[in-house]
Amino acid sequence: MLLALFCILILLYGFHQYMNKKKENGAIVFFFFLTEGFHFLNKGWCPVKYTDFAVIYLVGIVFINLLEGNVAFFRLKTKIYKITCILGLFIFLEFLRTILLKEESFSFALANYRTYIPFFSFFIAQELKISGIKKILKVITIITIIGAVLYVIQPLIGIQTLQHAGIGRGVGGTFRYRNIPYLVYFYILYSSVKFDSSRIKNIVMLLLFLVAVILTQHRAVLLAYIACIALYFLMSKRLGRLLQIGVLGIVLFAFWGNYVIDRFSEKKNDHTIVEDVENVVNLDYQSAVSSGFENEGGTLSFRVLLLIERVDYMLKNPDYLFFGIGTRHEDSPATQRDFSFILGTLKQDGSHGQISSSDLAWLNPLMRFGLIGISLFIYLSYLIIAYLYKNRKRSAIAMSAFLFYVLLIAISLKNDHLYGNMQLFFVFLLIEYIRKTNRIKTIGLTPRKYDLI
Repeated sequence: MLLALFCILILLYGFHQYMNKKKENGAIVFFFFLTEGFHFLNKGWCPVKYTDFAVIYLVGIVFINLLEGNVAFFRLKTKIYKITCILGLFIFLEFLRTILLKEESFSFALANYRTYIPFFSFFIAQELKISGIKKILKVITIITIIGAVLYVIQPLIGIQTLQHAGIGRGVGGTFRYRNIPYLVYFYILYSSVKFDSSRIKNIVMLLLFLVAVILTQHRAVLLAYIACIALYFLMSKRLGRLLQIGVLGIVLFAFWGNYVIDRFSEKKNDHTIVEDVENVVNLDYQSAVSSGFENEGGTLSFRVLLLIERVDYMLKNPDYLFFGIGTRHEDSPATQRDFSFILGTLKQDGSHGQISSSDLAWLNPLMRFGLIGISLFIYLSYLIIAYLYKNRKRSAIAMSAFLFYVLLIAISLKNDHLYGNMQLFFVFLLIEYIRKTNRIKTIGLTPRKYDLI
């Protein structure tokens, strides 16, 4: 209860700062709640979900601008925001449909719909000044570095320092730390783009983020990072920087090589990662899951089977094919009654769900919003990646933003970060930084050099 009161005070502080034209401070409060206190707060410590405070803040400033008649606040500055707005309105209509057709009770439907309201967070980002965006990015950078340090010392102190995810078993009896600050994925790319072997700070930062990513034991993330860096060197043709990072990689591999090799050759359900890929290529789905569907082990073949099971259900129920099943809640009696999926239903706490899964970024949009909804999601991703690619040469931040979104797409078959509220808001901030920097150049001014690290 004390933490709930603390969160209320933080929320009121955010509104106060916004009303006093310090909108960047309000945006930091919004980001604080989106990230569950920058990953420092445990979900069980507060009776209210931290993201609900973010929703209250977003809805609150929308109403403030409505009451003030601030038309400029609602003017959509880019095509990306227009499609995001259309997508948000489509999801709202799905919420109404779910209620009107009595597919779900109002309370359960609202509980699910509220998780999509932060899609409108671009309203917060687009009204910020360039100075405010720089301040927010600097705060996020400092907090991410602190979080990364706390993350990598967990094996040394034996204490879980970040609270948003658990710690499991990895290869060779080691611990697998799943509670990495998610924006480390951006900063490892930024550190690589900005890498200069003559600067100790650059070396330390890149090493910090590399060790953090290795500790996750996420093979898909490691491969995606390598692919993004290869793409960067291919586009920039900076052979010298490639050699520098290559030397650093060799040094790091000397210490962690066996650990990484063991992770990639690890067997799950009597299948190595190579055999797992072969199961998918050969469509040998029965061999991919040997211990029953509940014991899927998180393999690639499991994710393919998971998608196939859901698509097969929608094809057999054409009423859901175009518009999906709507904003049904995972734990509602109606959901438990109407669905009986096998794959992806076992939760970490031992309970069973039916709809949501964090194993694929594309599964939930397809299931909930059908072909029309998933088409809007895909088009939004296309617009974002096209914009970031077009502006990739503007600065190191712009190049890193492009590579970061490429990485999110690459790991979208591994997790649901691509359309995560935190990731989307951060991408909106990067888009606004690029857009406003471009505008400064357009009017003939030279923007000040700005480095995150």
